[in-house]
Amino acid sequence: LPCVWLAHASPAKTLDIPGLERTSAQCECNVPNAPFWEDLRLATTDLLRARHFHGEPVDEMCKQLYPLIFQIVQHDPETGDFTVGIDKCISGLITSAVICAQSAAQGTAPEKWEHVESMWMITIQALDFCVHCLDNSNWPFKVQDLLENYADMAADPGAWRWRALEVDDAHPTAGADIPKLRFYLHWTKGIESELRFWRQRLNRDPTVNVQKSCQMRLEKWLETGEVHWYHDASLCDYLPSDSVRPLKVLNSGSGPFSPSPFYCGSRRVAVYSSDGLARHYHRLYDELNLEPLTTPVQCPVEQLFTCFPQNHFDITHMRNSLDHSFNPFAGIVQLLGVTRPGGYVLLRHARNEGVPGDFRVGLHQWAFDVDDPSSANQHFIIWNPTTRIDVTQELAGLAEVRTKLKDHPSDDAPEDEKYVW
Repeated sequence: LPCVWLAHASPAKTLDIPGLERTSAQCECNVPNAPFWEDLRLATTDLLRARHFHGEPVDEMCKQLYPLIFQIVQHDPETGDFTVGIDKCISGLITSAVICAQSAAQGTAPEKWEHVESMWMITIQALDFCVHCLDNSNWPFKVQDLLENYADMAADPGAWRWRALEVDDAHPTAGADIPKLRFYLHWTKGIESELRFWRQRLNRDPTVNVQKSCQMRLEKWLETGEVHWYHDASLCDYLPSDSVRPLKVLNSGSGPFSPSPFYCGSRRVAVYSSDGLARHYHRLYDELNLEPLTTPVQCPVEQLFTCFPQNHFDITHMRNSLDHSFNPFAGIVQLLGVTRPGGYVLLRHARNEGVPGDFRVGLHQWAFDVDDPSSANQHFIIWNPTTRIDVTQELAGLAEVRTKLKDHPSDDAPEDEKYVW
């Protein structure tokens, strides 16, 4: 596939923070107490280089920094919101909050996870003000480090510890422009709500997982590996009937409920499950003492080429998950690449899922639709308030795109709710 298409991976320019002129000043900390911040930068850099970012040195630094954090940040106890003053040393604030998060994490207080979480809420909010300059500054914490550690914290605040990362050129923050960085920052914020949802659905306690149908689904999956994961009458209709080689299906964006193999007549069809949050689901299995028969591998849809061979699967499938990804068009390119020529990429998604929450709820940063519901030749459209991609047009000549609206498969869905197939 032509590499030029990956240009669609970058969202169009997003609306910036009102009143903020983005310059290197947000990371240089040329403020009245600049020597203090420079000392903090040097001290933190030394600890990280020496791999001593733990223990008493971190606790002592936090004792000094904690009161300063709340001179810069205003906290509303009713809403839980934090307001950051943009005329302060934002990069110093981020460093201070991470130090105090690490200090709280190595403590013994039962409520320590609350302190870890609050420090990270400050960090991730402040990062929006200096995401454009942090990686080019001398401050020790970089955007990729912060976002990955925030994701770890969101999965389990009580178990989080600072994790140093190796530079990964495939990571969405590597070499990204500012709009793409800000988009990835806001997408990452949604991981916490996604994991909160799955923590409830994977819980065997009926006072937590309160829906009877969800309890039954969980128990059946744990006992047999069987779970309803596609809306088609049968996936066998899309598989070659005359092939002598083993048949393989990729269930990308599987979530934690990864299905077992299925059969088309007497032929066994292997199901490979992958998900960009799989490492967090594995942590949830441990936290909730679950032993699933099958589990997904860690692989975002945007990076399938690094996880699976080219032309490997007869079917690649995603249901209500591609619109949760950071970059759905890049994900489609990757799905095509790991699907055999003549095979199928099956996408089944609720129509315009991001719209009800104004593209701000959880990982719902995108909407899927068709261009003209009355047309016999509908085009598949991916959009949000700043970007519109006609997937049918972009893939012309390389893949046949068939798109249609279908009634929502849930029995209790409103009559006007549709699915994009």
